[in-house]
Amino acid sequence: MNCLFLVNPCSGSGHGKKIAQFLESDAFSRHISRQVVYTDPARIIQQVQSLAPDRDLVVIAGGDGTISCVTRGLSQLPHPPPFAIIPIGTGNDLARTTGWHRAWKQGGAESFFAFVGASRVKTIDLWSCGDEETFICYLGAGLDAEIVSSFSATRQKVPFFLDTRLNRLFFLAHGLRTLLTGKKRASLRFFATWEDATGNSHELSLSGCSTVIAANIPFYGGGGHLAPQPAIDDGLLDIHVLSDSSAFITFFLNGRFPWTPSDQKAARRAKSLSLRHEDGVKIHLDGSVRDTVQKAPFLVVQRARSLPVLIPPEDTRIHIDNRKPSWILGEKREKACVVAPGSASVSRDGRPRVTHHRKITR
Repeated sequence: MNCLFLVNPCSGSGHGKKIAQFLESDAFSRHISRQVVYTDPARIIQQVQSLAPDRDLVVIAGGDGTISCVTRGLSQLPHPPPFAIIPIGTGNDLARTTGWHRAWKQGGAESFFAFVGASRVKTIDLWSCGDEETFICYLGAGLDAEIVSSFSATRQKVPFFLDTRLNRLFFLAHGLRTLLTGKKRASLRFFATWEDATGNSHELSLSGCSTVIAANIPFYGGGGHLAPQPAIDDGLLDIHVLSDSSAFITFFLNGRFPWTPSDQKAARRAKSLSLRHEDGVKIHLDGSVRDTVQKAPFLVVQRARSLPVLIPPEDTRIHIDNRKPSWILGEKREKACVVAPGSASVSRDGRPRVTHHRKITR
């Protein structure tokens, strides 16, 4: 298997570098041809276009923002390879959707290719906003994007090695500050128009304290639940319209804690979305406020294409000892076993294999 690993060195409180070191070490499988590359935000599209062709798999180690940039590069290839995810970002919503968040928590880097060997290829929709920008998770306009913009501006000033949990606390703090300073945004206006699956158009006029979220996946904001769960390959977005800050808080907390029910109201299903906004209304794509989108007074969102994505099996369980993952300790794990119908395991030489109805111990 010929794999390209694109690693964001700043993701995961700096763990991206440790993962890259493990992938390049002798502890990793010798039977996998691999190239490990650190992503460069200024030229990540060029990196993907030059390195991804003719690969069997592209593995993205980072958060939703890194994945969004890489998939934008993959979309420009005539025959893009499938991608998999090592989830080391703050939100990891696409990893939750595809199952790689669960797989990584179970086995870490050492068992990653056990899951790869038992995975299947599925497609996921990629959505465009004009000629240059795309998103794969969600688009947010209004209050939601204001919080993202404030958080991103502060995080650039904070050392990247802060713990992921601290990043989430920073996000919540910026959310509260934005909610408490909403008077300035109340005079801003933006307009959302969407075409539903039957071809009918709908339009809303909203203030800067409102939020419109167009979701391609069933998770939002680092694990919040959206309902009904959208399919990732049906050519439709789920449009959530939140009229004020209290509606946004309820939306954001949905399903995150035992006392917050996972029962969002049914979303509006749309095959396209248009946004017309005044200067000052924020818009983000996959958690990133991009200048080309922000400066455009009118945006048309539509499905660009589908991309192949690797989906790990849901019924696989990997049992390992209680020591820290080897990519932190820099050593090989002594024991690992897999128990599940159609389960995956890693042999002594690191080669992934798939077994059925039996137990394997190495």
